[in-house]
Amino acid sequence: MVGSLPLKYVQFPFLSELTLTLQGELPLVWGTSDYAGPNTPVESEMSVYMQTAWATFAKNPISGLTNYGWPLYDPSKPTLVNLGDGNATTAVLTNHSIADVLC
Repeated sequence: MVGSLPLKYVQFPFLSELTLTLQGELPLVWGTSDYAGPNTPVESEMSVYMQTAWATFAKNPISGLTNYGWPLYDPSKPTLVNLGDGNATTAVLTNHSIADVLC
């Protein structure tokens, strides 16, 4: 998108078998992650966090996520937003090399 800011995130497969697949974060975003069984408290909190992040971006793609606390992506700094890293229910910032290793 012209004029948008560079942001990057990766979602770690900490939750369940559901999130181990490509696009595994979508049930968390759509609020359907409990379809196969009840969510854990961490899954429920992460679902709300991800829904808010996606809605924030949709409402304001230019500065919504920076206002939400996400930094602009800079590969020379720990600005990669990790979602679900270590069962965290909010963003954990790290260097981009972690995602490069996983891909």
